[in-house]
Amino acid sequence: GIGWEEFESLIKWCSDMKGMDITRCSARVIRLSRKLCDGKSSVRRRVKTVFDAFCKQDPDRLNAYEFSNLCESIRCFKRGQFATGDTYSIFYRTSQHEKGVTFEEFWEMVGEVGKRLKIGEKVYDLFASGVSRLDVDEADIRRVKLRIKHAASSASTEGWRQFFHSCDSDGSGRMDWDEFYDMCHTRLKLPERENHLKIMFEKLDDDDSGELSIDELIAFIEK
Repeated sequence: GIGWEEFESLIKWCSDMKGMDITRCSARVIRLSRKLCDGKSSVRRRVKTVFDAFCKQDPDRLNAYEFSNLCESIRCFKRGQFATGDTYSIFYRTSQHEKGVTFEEFWEMVGEVGKRLKIGEKVYDLFASGVSRLDVDEADIRRVKLRIKHAASSASTEGWRQFFHSCDSDGSGRMDWDEFYDMCHTRLKLPERENHLKIMFEKLDDDDSGELSIDELIAFIEK
């Protein structure tokens, strides 16, 4: 292996070869490292989006009724293996709070569902696929698109398209969730709920990479 000083020299050499600022080059290396080191990050992120969407009474906790509805919505009930009664059994064996379970507790519950269905770790992919079934009203999507376009136009003298490129902090031509959220809330001051933006982001992330192409985002806003 190599030490930190040698690795830092390698990053500097790469940034010089690419004609790229070392800060942007380092950010790109960090992003790629995260992907390589955590293969489950995308699945976990999507499961969290589904969890947030079903937390109706408390934004941070899922109650028994909501957990049962979630399981039904992703069609994971299977005769003789997993039914409505099982959701309540798993829930009350896990829940430590009257308002419901946290996401970490929910993650454990999903693992138990996997055991009941005899599909093991694949259960997390099943719950992650629930993103595609989340309802986002078309009127809401149009409203958010118009707000993004208008706010981006006001934020940049060079036009809203160029504004999106300016939000690409590492010059990769792509935007991850943190960059997208920072753009919407910090730079554009949009009032949309975080989960609405998450659902939109996940639906646009067709290849499940955890990133959006800047050009694809521009094309989406132009529709």
